[in-house]
Amino acid sequence: IVLLFVIPLLFECDALMYYHYAMGLLGEPGGHVSYFRGPGFPTFLILTGQFLFDSFSLTILAQAALGILKPLMFYRILAPFHRPVALAATVILILSTTPFWAAKLILTEQLYGFMLLGIVYGFSRYYFTRDARFIHLTLLVGLAAFLTRWEASVPLLAVTAIIFFMAKKQNRHLRQLFLSIAVVMAVTSSWSVARSYYVVGNISLAGS
Repeated sequence: IVLLFVIPLLFECDALMYYHYAMGLLGEPGGHVSYFRGPGFPTFLILTGQFLFDSFSLTILAQAALGILKPLMFYRILAPFHRPVALAATVILILSTTPFWAAKLILTEQLYGFMLLGIVYGFSRYYFTRDARFIHLTLLVGLAAFLTRWEASVPLLAVTAIIFFMAKKQNRHLRQLFLSIAVVMAVTSSWSVARSYYVVGNISLAGS
């Protein structure tokens, strides 16, 4: 909480681009949808009341909440290996302020970092519990990360391949995996078509 008062609000050129991007998604005058950036962070700005309340306050509070959740997920990832080490590592993480430094940065860093950790958390829970629900969690968080920053395609594809090899002898788990893959493909394909319409008014850019 103290850090929220100490760290200044940072709003620079890329932040302004995301702000206009969110305006474009809402169809507001002066807004535009970026061809090169995903819709994840602009959607986050909309959902945290950026335009409803004309304020960054809820966005900052939401990013602070993500900072609080990061150490909890970090602990849950490490705890199955060794609880005392996991606790010590989590305390070090908190004291480093790493989970909180981007809370007042109006860019993708806080949201994207949370989602990357979420991918690892979901995979960890699946690995140790073999609960098929965590397949969905892992891939859907990976999808959200991909729509936030395209480079998340690497961890998303990697974790999908690993889960496939882990689940290939369990038909029910494979069905759940393919269902999640279908959702990912449907959402990304739909966005690709929608983005093309936003940018050029037709589907010529779909799939690019």
